[in-house]
Amino acid sequence: MTETTSKTRKYQVEIVETLRRVVTVEVPDTPNSDNMAIAEISRLYREEEIVLDSGDYVCTSFNIVNDKTKTE
Repeated sequence: MTETTSKTRKYQVEIVETLRRVVTVEVPDTPNSDNMAIAEISRLYREEEIVLDSGDYVCTSFNIVNDKTKTE
């Protein structure tokens, strides 16, 4: 009689969800305007005046982190 064994392997799978929104901000026209615009949007985001939601969904990816555990 042949005994059947079922081998399994455990994986850690990373789920990455990407949200994206383009936001317009007005800052003084100076040589540092790019940095000022990013700083202002960053502040608004940190203070939760800009909150990304499901309407900003772009994609989801799944990645194997490791597969080092084999079990029987």
